[in-house]
Amino acid sequence: MQETLNTLAQDFFVYLEAEKGYSPLTTTAYRSDLSQLFAFMQHTGRALLPAEVTTKVVREWIVSMSRDGLSPSSIGRHIYALRSFWGYLLDSEVVEHDPMRRVSVPKRPQRLPNYLTADELQQLLDAAAAHRTEYCRRRDYAIIATFAFTGIRRGELLALRMGDVDLSEGMLRVEAGKGNKTRLVPLVPDAIEAIQRWLKVRRTKGHDHLFTTTHGNRIHPSRIQVIWLRVG
Repeated sequence: MQETLNTLAQDFFVYLEAEKGYSPLTTTAYRSDLSQLFAFMQHTGRALLPAEVTTKVVREWIVSMSRDGLSPSSIGRHIYALRSFWGYLLDSEVVEHDPMRRVSVPKRPQRLPNYLTADELQQLLDAAAAHRTEYCRRRDYAIIATFAFTGIRRGELLALRMGDVDLSEGMLRVEAGKGNKTRLVPLVPDAIEAIQRWLKVRRTKGHDHLFTTTHGNRIHPSRIQVIWLRVG
C-alpha cells in the first residue's frame, strides 16, 4: 500500500530535525504550511497520496490561498515548504514526478529589503537544495550561501576565481570590489561546506571561475537572476 502524504510528512519532519538540524520551531512552521495543503486536497475531494499532487493541484492551492487573503510572501513561504518536502521525496526516490517544476512564486511588492530574516534565508537555501539535479542543487546552494554569508555583490561573485577561495583558512579574496579595492572576507562554516560540496561536481572549460554553468562555462549575470528568481 502506498504511503500517505501525512505519513511521508512525518518522516520529513524527523529528517529536518535529525539530519538537517532544524529547530522544532522551524519544523512546526513546515508542518503548518503542509497541513494547509493537505486540508485543501481533502476539501477538494482528493486523496492524500503523492500521485494526487500535480502542478494543477498546486496552482489551484495557490489561487485558493490568494482568495483567502494571504499575502504573496505568505504564499511563497507555503510554496517553499512544499518544494522542500518534494525535494526530500525525490531524493528518497519515493516519487519520480515533480509538480513544482512549473510553479512560480507570486511576485512580491517591488521593494528592496534591508535584510533577510533567518527563516527567509533558510527558505532560500531550502529552495536551492530542492533542485532536482545534483549539479544545480549544489551550485545554487553555494551561490546563495556565498551571497548571504559574505554580503558580496553579484559582479563580485561572478568574478570569483578558484584562487580567490581559501577554504582551509576560511577566507575569500574579493578583487576590485566596492571602492575598487581588494579585500578579504571571512567565510562561515556553512559557506565553506557549501563551496566544498559544489567543488566536488564543478565543471569547467578552460577557465578558473568559481561558479560555472552545467556545461562548464562562465555564468552570465542574467543567469544569476534566473537562479535567484527560481529559489526566491
